[in-house]
Amino acid sequence: MVLENTKTEKIEHLALGNQLKTEGKLKEAIAEYRQAIKINPALHKAYIDLAYLLRIEGNLEEAATCYLKAIELKPNHWQAYARLRQGSWEANQTEQIISGLKQTVINHPDIIWPYMCLGHFLTLQDNIDEAVKYLQEGSNKNASVLNQNFSKNDICKAKQNPDFLIIGTAKSGTTSLYQYMIQHPHILPSLAKEIGFFDLARMYSNGIDWYLSHFPQIPEGKNILTGEATPSYFNRSNVPERVYKYFPQIKLIVILRNPIERTISAYHHSVKDNGELRSLAEVIDTEIEMIQGMSDPSEIMKTNFKFEPRYLVWSLYYYFLKKWMQVFPKEQFLILNSNDFYGNPAGVMAQVFDFLELPNHELPDYHVYTKGSYTKIDNKLHNKLSNFFNPHNQKLEDYLGIKMNWS
Repeated sequence: MVLENTKTEKIEHLALGNQLKTEGKLKEAIAEYRQAIKINPALHKAYIDLAYLLRIEGNLEEAATCYLKAIELKPNHWQAYARLRQGSWEANQTEQIISGLKQTVINHPDIIWPYMCLGHFLTLQDNIDEAVKYLQEGSNKNASVLNQNFSKNDICKAKQNPDFLIIGTAKSGTTSLYQYMIQHPHILPSLAKEIGFFDLARMYSNGIDWYLSHFPQIPEGKNILTGEATPSYFNRSNVPERVYKYFPQIKLIVILRNPIERTISAYHHSVKDNGELRSLAEVIDTEIEMIQGMSDPSEIMKTNFKFEPRYLVWSLYYYFLKKWMQVFPKEQFLILNSNDFYGNPAGVMAQVFDFLELPNHELPDYHVYTKGSYTKIDNKLHNKLSNFFNPHNQKLEDYLGIKMNWS
């Protein structure tokens, strides 16, 4: 009976803490989370929620301690690691976090999350050599855990170049595509699906060894490929030249979604994750006005603007793809249509594996990852988008010699 009361009381404190947090009553919410932890010191979720509010309140030392305690309780749970990486920490807390993560690696050497997190914080310290060490170790361990064709005995000393990149486009199915690919027995994943090395200056400045440490070290002669998927590569200037500098023979995969659907999906994603406050109609009108009359709308990314035009502009595939194909020969590209991909995933994956010169590998299930849900737009807005995109889509079809059948 006492145990049941304690359990009920713990749940009540957690629920009240969540409610108070939603109402913006942070100090009261912190008190409730503390009480829940007092009742049950092994309450993993309460430490994460408490740490988040402590960080907002400026109590960084205790916040870091709470995140590390959550990791100690559940070292194979991703959330505390992700929250640590999202936070801005002072030097003392960074040292505290690194020390705690190193202890986690010692205690749990086969769990991948602490290696990734250590790589992140050591990189922030500009301790690139040590970051590379932990990232590489994590990459190799991750590969041996996920793929029975790769073991610790297979690890070589040389860095591994990626064999393929999924370069885009965002909100078009890159996550599902990558997840299906890495289930092939001859493909090993990178440590992170999206590394962002080539399009982010702060990442690119870490150097090529830092990038390569995200891939498992595969000996020559083993028919195993590896690669990553960063959809923002498709739209960013200088990325084709940067990739070509290091990997001129790499195979490039692009999945393109109906521009209307991609635009709407990107908008709703931004509302949810980035705090976009404008209406969809306002977003559409603003970008159309900015783009109209431009011979190359992709160049708008170099101009000054109040809002980043990432909705309609990023759906104008012709202009970005042409820049990639001016650097790499067309035979190094595989262009996929997301309508085909979701309509016949097994058939499209056979096409992907053939492109990579691998035997086909069918999956028992083609689960759709990161699927969004939102209401259908009205016909007037749909027609406005259709009229805007049609001439640009025609340029793409003419350039590739492929019918996309978008409407």
